[in-house]
Amino acid sequence: MIIPKTNRAMIYYMLPTFLLLNIITMSRTAIGVYLLIAVIQLAWINFYNTPIKQKKHFAIIAGGGILLILVGFAQPLYQFFIGGRTQSKWHTVECFDIRTL
Repeated sequence: MIIPKTNRAMIYYMLPTFLLLNIITMSRTAIGVYLLIAVIQLAWINFYNTPIKQKKHFAIIAGGGILLILVGFAQPLYQFFIGGRTQSKWHTVECFDIRTL
């Protein structure tokens, strides 16, 4: 992906591609990933000549925000990835009664 070197170029790059993405798909996941990548690109552009202290503060705030989101959505994420799959039919042994045969 081509990364513009300035904020103005990034805005002119982001708006048409975001419009094209919305025309092509209405997938929330695709739009969310696109916006996440755009935020990371904007942060990378703005980090170029910033002091170390400001970079550290940004990393702490961004990490804390991600941690709060993960804690807030911990139960739905657990249910989606693990919760419904703890008792799979592939791992259970059914008892057969000889009288039913």
